[in-house]
Amino acid sequence: MKSGLYTKTVLILVAGLIIYLVATQGTKDIQSRLEELAGVRVEQAESTGIFKQVFALRIAQPMDHANPRGETFTQRVFLSHISTTAPTVFVPVGGGTARNRIFEIATILKANQVLVPQRFHAGADPGERNWDLLTAGQIIDDYHHIVGLLKKVYTGPWLNGGISRGGTEALLHRSLYADDFRATIAFASPVALSDRDPRIDDFLKNKVGTPSCRQKLFAFQRLLLSRADGLIPEIESICRKSGRNFSTDPRLMLELHVLEYPFSFWQWSPGDCRAIPEESASSEEMHRHLLKTVGSYIWYCDTANKSREPSTYMSFTQFGYYGYMAEHLRNLLKRVPENPTDKILGPYHTKMTYDPQPMRRLSDWLAKNGHRIIAIYGENDPWTACAVDLPEGSETIKIIVTGANHGVRIRHLSPAQRERALNSLRKWLDI
Repeated sequence: MKSGLYTKTVLILVAGLIIYLVATQGTKDIQSRLEELAGVRVEQAESTGIFKQVFALRIAQPMDHANPRGETFTQRVFLSHISTTAPTVFVPVGGGTARNRIFEIATILKANQVLVPQRFHAGADPGERNWDLLTAGQIIDDYHHIVGLLKKVYTGPWLNGGISRGGTEALLHRSLYADDFRATIAFASPVALSDRDPRIDDFLKNKVGTPSCRQKLFAFQRLLLSRADGLIPEIESICRKSGRNFSTDPRLMLELHVLEYPFSFWQWSPGDCRAIPEESASSEEMHRHLLKTVGSYIWYCDTANKSREPSTYMSFTQFGYYGYMAEHLRNLLKRVPENPTDKILGPYHTKMTYDPQPMRRLSDWLAKNGHRIIAIYGENDPWTACAVDLPEGSETIKIIVTGANHGVRIRHLSPAQRERALNSLRKWLDI
């Protein structure tokens, strides 16, 4: 009799303890729960939009995931919080970030967002860069580690996605750690198959726009270079007034800008060939159009070159890139080497040898095993030449938006396309 009463009392106490633990865990402050994660420091960040709280998480990562007891670096992750049971979208930036930014799909789905910079970039720069440890595998292992930590707190369905190279990283992550996410959405995300993928040359020469527009672009490049000597003083003045240091030769800067022009014209501009200055335009007008299309020469200052080194390194070792079409400009180019690419911008004194295997494996996986993936591209974007191939009938959606460029997003879809994409995501996430 006493034994039975004792047992009953113990069971009641245990049940009460369990109820208490569950209740206190549910009401525990989210910051406290995050601070309990191993190797994570938590700071409050500025809240934005629909997000109740935003945190900057400083997460310790191994420099080499094959040697987890070795040196570490800190990766600063922005966590925009709604609820621990809401969906969570994991967003690799594909580069660096100094501030939080909200991915369109996070707002649409009312999802938590985890925004993550790539190692060696702003927000994840170890200082001293060992280029042997900047690889696709190490980058994705960083992301996988973060997902594993945060899933201890965020128990709702997870998806990942990104824009441009960030979307490529999201697809690569999915191929290597399929169980991390239920779905992936990628915007303007190429899978380039060499360090100067010839599909992009073909796109710019033969496919985008009209033949007359393409010829006008190429003629404009020749016109600019024919007037290069008169533009050098203006370039020097721009650099001097910026207050920055420039080690890059002004003539080389101009030639690289001119070579980049056709790609940038289709990547970012509305694609209106009437905007291209005629031969009768002044050199100043032509130069303003070049800078409006391609961007400022600040791109070539020493600090910009330094911050861009990791991206350049990955482009020419594993992620792939494009070359510059120079045949029609050969007698006008004085500074760039033969078969020019952005590779000449560094990192200096570091050998960059292209390894095609990571992107080939990703391309093969997507074509054979890709599922619950949405890939969205702009018709005029040169990176669309390297769009993913997805298997039909396997819960995949690929959309090429007419007239859109590299800035294509959900808001640019037709009502029917938008409904299909969002309904599919909600179905895959069971929300």
